[in-house]
Amino acid sequence: MTISAKESVRKDLEDLFDKSEDRLRVWSAVVKAIEAGKYEHLKGNLRMFYRVRVGNYRAVFTRITGGVLVTRIADRKDVYKE
Repeated sequence: MTISAKESVRKDLEDLFDKSEDRLRVWSAVVKAIEAGKYEHLKGNLRMFYRVRVGNYRAVFTRITGGVLVTRIADRKDVYKE
């Protein structure tokens, strides 16, 4: 299974963290959680998306052919806005 991210996810991580080590730590935790199956469906009209919890942050992703596409990483209070 391939885990990839939209370009906007890189910007999300840069906005959240000043240090590249912190960005890498959160991204690694997201990848490990997805690989371990520790995620849940979103509800309602967002049912085609899943979420992963990493501390106070959430990653939202969808399944694509041959893998997973992470679409957003944000603070838990902001992740579902927009």
